[in-house]
Amino acid sequence: MAPYITNIESESLPVNGVPVIDNTHISNHADPKPNKTTPRPIAICGMALRLPGGITTPSQFWDFLVSKKDARGPVPATRYNIAGFHSKSGKSNAIKTNHGYFLDESIDLGALDTTFFNMPKNEVERQDPQQRQLLEVTRECLDSAGEVNYRGKDVGCYIGSFGEDWVEAFAKDDQHHGTYRISGYSDFALANRLSYEFDLQGPSMVIRAACSSSLIALHQACLAIDRGECTSAIVGGASLITGPGQTAAMSEQGVLSPNGSCRTFDADADGYARAEAINAIFIKPLDDAIRDRNPIRAIIRSTASNCDGKTPSLFLPSTESHEAMIRKAYTSAGLDFTETPFCELHGTGTPIGDPLEAAAVANVFGDNGVYIGSVKPNVGHSEAASGITSLIKAVLAIEHRIIPPNIKFDKPNPRIPFESRKLIVPVEPTPWPKDRAVRVSVNSFGIGGSNAHAIVESASNFLPQKPAKTLKLNERHLLLFSANTAGSLQSQVSNLQQYAEEHPELLPDMAYTLAVRREHLPHRAYSIFAKGETTITAPAVKSSSTSALLVMIFTGQGAHWPQMGLELFKSQPTFRKCIQKLDQVLQALPDAPGWLIEEELQKTPDTSNLSQAAYSQPLCTAVQIALVENLTALGIRPAGVVGHSSGEMAAAFAAGKLTSSEAIIAAYYRGIVSGNITRHGKMAAIGMGWDETSGFLIDGVVIACENSPSSVTISGDEAPLDEVLTSIRAARPDVLARALKIDRAYHSHHMKEVGETYRQLTERRVFGNKPNPSVLFFSSVSGKQIHPSDSVGPNYWQSNLESPVRFRTAVTNLVHALETKYIKRKSKNLVFLEIGPHSALAGPLRQILTAASLSSPYIPAMIRKKDCTETFLSSIGQLYLQNVSVDFKALTDPLDSATALPDLPTYSWHHDKSFWYETRVMKEWRHRKYKHHELLGSRVPESTDNEPAWRSILSLDKTPWVRDHNIKNDVIFPCAGYVGMIAEVARQLSLSSQHSDGKFHGYTLRQVVVSTALVLDESKTTEIITQLTRQRLTDSLDSEWFDFTISSHNGVSWIKHCSGQVCATNESVENHGKPSPLPREVNSARFYDSMRRVGANYGPCFQGLRDITSATTSNTAFAHTTNTITGDDKDYLVHPTAFDNFLQL
Repeated sequence: MAPYITNIESESLPVNGVPVIDNTHISNHADPKPNKTTPRPIAICGMALRLPGGITTPSQFWDFLVSKKDARGPVPATRYNIAGFHSKSGKSNAIKTNHGYFLDESIDLGALDTTFFNMPKNEVERQDPQQRQLLEVTRECLDSAGEVNYRGKDVGCYIGSFGEDWVEAFAKDDQHHGTYRISGYSDFALANRLSYEFDLQGPSMVIRAACSSSLIALHQACLAIDRGECTSAIVGGASLITGPGQTAAMSEQGVLSPNGSCRTFDADADGYARAEAINAIFIKPLDDAIRDRNPIRAIIRSTASNCDGKTPSLFLPSTESHEAMIRKAYTSAGLDFTETPFCELHGTGTPIGDPLEAAAVANVFGDNGVYIGSVKPNVGHSEAASGITSLIKAVLAIEHRIIPPNIKFDKPNPRIPFESRKLIVPVEPTPWPKDRAVRVSVNSFGIGGSNAHAIVESASNFLPQKPAKTLKLNERHLLLFSANTAGSLQSQVSNLQQYAEEHPELLPDMAYTLAVRREHLPHRAYSIFAKGETTITAPAVKSSSTSALLVMIFTGQGAHWPQMGLELFKSQPTFRKCIQKLDQVLQALPDAPGWLIEEELQKTPDTSNLSQAAYSQPLCTAVQIALVENLTALGIRPAGVVGHSSGEMAAAFAAGKLTSSEAIIAAYYRGIVSGNITRHGKMAAIGMGWDETSGFLIDGVVIACENSPSSVTISGDEAPLDEVLTSIRAARPDVLARALKIDRAYHSHHMKEVGETYRQLTERRVFGNKPNPSVLFFSSVSGKQIHPSDSVGPNYWQSNLESPVRFRTAVTNLVHALETKYIKRKSKNLVFLEIGPHSALAGPLRQILTAASLSSPYIPAMIRKKDCTETFLSSIGQLYLQNVSVDFKALTDPLDSATALPDLPTYSWHHDKSFWYETRVMKEWRHRKYKHHELLGSRVPESTDNEPAWRSILSLDKTPWVRDHNIKNDVIFPCAGYVGMIAEVARQLSLSSQHSDGKFHGYTLRQVVVSTALVLDESKTTEIITQLTRQRLTDSLDSEWFDFTISSHNGVSWIKHCSGQVCATNESVENHGKPSPLPREVNSARFYDSMRRVGANYGPCFQGLRDITSATTSNTAFAHTTNTITGDDKDYLVHPTAFDNFLQL
């Protein structure tokens, strides 16, 4: 198969979809060091497309190519009615194929996600479908490139365009252009609309160079980047076939395949088949792409463009120009031709174009052998978009190290020197040659002679080698999902979760890509994945348009549990480092503990010491401090904080009043002194508020904690407290009154026993005088705000130990203060995050907010006996749902090692409506029932059914048989031609009638008058109008008969030539059988000689009478007539030449 290209790289086939890269055979010519004349290497970062065959992603495109699929199909009814335009004879205004390459019917050309692109309904309806499709494809391209900060930047936009179907459709009805004619379907809007909607402020232009438009657009974009006119660019192409006009024009030009199929390089190639495509790529300088950590799918080494100049005809390509352009591209980049193994050619499948292009490639690459291919047999020729389609194919081939097969290559075109010039067309997926560069040349040529060439190469030789990533299946990853609507979000979640399950090895990069390289939209959800499976999926919510205010509430004592935070210690470096730092602080104390926080957190329930206050107090605070440090590292900072009881120490740290060292020292000594209490006491939970509970208190019992409006904790001496419980149960049996399993009376007079000792221990170690005005810190000792100038030193912590906890008051006052501070915000939405080992404050907080008529989300950072990494990640996900600002890069890519994935499932667009403005006139043109008749022409869409009209531009070149109707040396339109025209009128009216049975039975003419001869000029066309008017029987009843007139325009005025009446009939014509010959024989030649003597110089088409016989006693004659006209004779019941023979007889 490949005698000229050796060392096929079979060992470099993709493994699990990931190309294996081998750089050992790249020559020095690929050295990325630019010189003054070498173009800057440009990175291709993103790709998106819509192609025939249901292809909507690059990965689908690749599968389609290597599977050797063909997207050819019949013209969809949604585009136009092919039956009204199809003609194999190639006559004027007709299409000679009923096949092509069209986007899948699942792609609604009238759809646009207006949640992304907000435009007035009238504007969207009139918008060229190419604009609509480009908007969504461009967004997918930016996502693929991992671009999120493009708005307002110098990003260029270069779009290739050729077809004008939408313009032509609106031109059919100029009374409906409306306000949006310029923005809706002017060609410049294809690029300018993208720049406007995405706020791209670099150059923005549409390139119209026929079939090479999009690759020339790439050339211009690369030049602009090189000149510094833009920092990056969107480059794309658009080709939609929304009407028959251009296809008919190309049919008439003779370049389309009658079979509607591209057979590139094949001996049976008979032209190209038009195709639809929308595509876009995102490019930027390689250095910038590396800096910005975009995906780099391939490198553009060089581009070039030229024109064929003066060739034998405008549409004839030039081998010399093609060759010169290719050489120029290689020379400017300093690359060696012989290292390129594969050329993706323009290769449309025309008998002349393919050999001319192949000759140019052979002249450049042929000495060393080269594979040649073309994507057009697979997905057709999308003209203006075809260059980028070919480029995307080249990029995919480079990524997979596979040269894709060409289909429909059965018999090599004998005009292409395959063997002699070593041109190889692969017919199966072919591994990359080991001894060649991973490089592809891409050709694109315009029908008018405008050419472009691009050289793309593997990025591997330009990028620093990264060590292989080690997949840890037990790691948990937070995947964020967002969309503009609930329906789109649901689909997004489903698609992305499926992708995660199929690619567990990509979970770290997937988490990074979704969190950092995507725009976050209002409808949100998240999942947590571990071992390739979903462990948590949060219900979808619509987040606030403004960022929420975060309030951190800190759990007090009693929420601890063995191994709390252990998973975070193992998985989160910041958490781990913080714990280790706190251990160092405690070990530096003169009375340092004989244990380490790190070790105690790892102890099982059997060995844990958390039942002792000396351990539980510092360990809980350490976990809280580490949680705050972890959150701070993720950019999560509170607007306000409140601590419950001992939780105030970590709250003070979060507010910036204490250092982490001061906080852990305060907690350590609090634990020590709490363990030194000698008095036994008791505590109980009461389901009533402060005031109501106070009425039951007696000496020796106090309220220790005001948890909420309906929850307090009482504390004190054991016997009096039991008495209080008995009283409450008797008076309020419906109220909770439960003793706690604890033998200490915290936050009561019992604490005064150790309060002073606690103050002394912290006196020279805890100062608490750091000012931090940005975070509101409300004390649960006083219920009031601790101002930046206030100190929370040893005296404060003594009070915290001894005094009641006024949590409800502190929270209520904090909420009011935040509302006052942020009064100018349109939305003062609060989110509460509990920092502690368990969600102990969920109930009290809910009761506090309900009493204040507030509804704010509550989120726990940890939950008892649940995997702490999972609950922590879930809390981050919940913060995301509530639009709390989070530095997701710090979470998903702390070591700058993550990779933005370019091939994640694309956004699920919200297409709940189809925007399609089309007037009756436009619709009747696209969906006309009957093809253009060579004499009658086509129905005038503006005409009514009661007064229908047809218009024709008659040309003798298109109806050469008419020339043979020569009278006295003038070409006179035959009377039989009028009859043929009216017969077609009758047929169309009959078949269009609501009473039609689908068959045309015949018609009747009467009172036919030819009033003026229609003299035809060989050098001019003639406009002919056939007008009908239905006869009226009464004011409310119409006749089946029509009056008709046939007129022509002589350049100044209208001339009526024929008139009469016509009626379609459902009656079958009686067959009288074959008549017998008459006695008198007439020689046909002598008959036509006699006609010439009276001025009727009939040509061969009108000399159809044979075997003429006549009667001797009456005006009766009999003859046979012949019909040598071929092609569209079936457009006539009786061809005018045959009917004219009847008249001659």
